[in-house]
Amino acid sequence: MGKDNFELTKGNSWMCPPTGMSSDLWRCLMRIGTRRSLKRGQLLYERGAPVLSASLVLSGMLLIEAGQAAYDFVEAGQPVGAALIVRDNQAATYPVSVMAIVATEIFELPSVPLAKAISESLELREYFQMQFTERMRFIQSCREIQCWTVPHRIAFILLKKPKAIASGYLTRKIIGQIAGASTESVIRILSRWQEEGLIRANERKIEILNNAGLEQICQVDSSV
Repeated sequence: MGKDNFELTKGNSWMCPPTGMSSDLWRCLMRIGTRRSLKRGQLLYERGAPVLSASLVLSGMLLIEAGQAAYDFVEAGQPVGAALIVRDNQAATYPVSVMAIVATEIFELPSVPLAKAISESLELREYFQMQFTERMRFIQSCREIQCWTVPHRIAFILLKKPKAIASGYLTRKIIGQIAGASTESVIRILSRWQEEGLIRANERKIEILNNAGLEQICQVDSSV
């Protein structure tokens, strides 16, 4: 099994299903989708464009953004766009843009056959709904902490997205976009935390060494 919890064979004859999805459901999706490679910085979906497909990330990472604001990362095994697939709704458009942070492999699912599959499978509908709910919960949390100080917002992001932070895919600029902080502030705060032993930063990779210390930083603001 590969590092992103997927095992690829020649063609798309078989891939291990994403976490939380049954093998039968994954086989169903494989019949209607195709693999696609994205280059670093390549746009997958553009804000305002008609909804033509949803995607599952196989490897790499995507960024959900609108203008200068970034909202969330899409990691390996996670879908994006499925919540917008409404059968026979030709007016649906993407409310945000989605871009590859690094070279990324996706499994693209055209909207029409995916809508049909969702309408016929309660399991598939519940899977996509669960993923969408988790993403919206994170985005809402990020909005609610905007009254916190910058260090507290950055600590919150590190604690909520440890896998993404440790991947080495995220620049300090992207972390700042999610946290609502400048790149310079992120660099300065992470450097200080490394000196204090809270994290270990090696280029883009960030390893949390002291969860309790970061949680304490968050609790200072959340208790106000």
